[in-house]
Order: sequence, then C-alpha cells, then structure tokens
Amino acid sequence: MIVIQRINHKLRERVSIPAGALTFASLGVLLSSPPAASPSNIMLLSNLVRLPLLFVSGIFVPIEQMPAWAGWVAPLSPLSYAGSLIRAAYGAVPYFPVWLCFLMLFLFTTVMFVASCRFHRMYRAKGL
Repeated sequence: MIVIQRINHKLRERVSIPAGALTFASLGVLLSSPPAASPSNIMLLSNLVRLPLLFVSGIFVPIEQMPAWAGWVAPLSPLSYAGSLIRAAYGAVPYFPVWLCFLMLFLFTTVMFVASCRFHRMYRAKGL
C-alpha cells in the first residue's frame, strides 16, 4: 500500500508541474496575440492579468483564510488548480480534488489556446 502511494505521488509530481506550465504557456500565447507597437504594451497587459490571478490563487494565503469575495474568485484562476495539484503531489491536502485540478487545467489550456489561435488568425487577416 505504501509503495502504491509513493508511486502515485511520484506520478502526480511528474505530471502536475508540466500541466501547470502548459496552462501558463497557453496564457502567455493568448496575452501575446494582440498586435502591439512595443513589447511594453504586452507586458502591461500581462501584469494586469497575472498579478490578480497570483494573489487570489491561494499561493500566498490559503483559500480558506481569504475574504469571501476572494474565495469566490479563486476558482477562476488556473494557478489555484496548479497549486492545489502540486500540493497534492507532495503529500499535502489539496484545496480542490485532484481530478478536478487536472480537468480544470486541461479546460483552461484548451480554451486559452483556441482563443489565441483565433486571435492570431483574426489579426493576421487584418494585416496587423
């Protein structure tokens, strides 16, 4: 039984970090899709999106201890699910169930990647 748990933790460990990285790579592609005159415009947009996601994700303050409004916003952040999955991989109690974390990371990745492909096509068709 202990051997199976160790294997399960190692598998989660090897899958959880790449799953979160893939999700945030698709977020980066999405944020870089609008045309900009300079990179600083995209960096402004990136910080405007990433920093609120970082602070409501439960990385710094556990979701249980956040104000009520932040508890409602936390499930909208992909980092909440990635952090919960990484906690589970290292043996801590996750805030969300592991299956939900994988499902939500897959959904976030898919939606952001499809949206970025559409934006890239739309802007390329306009010649921007």
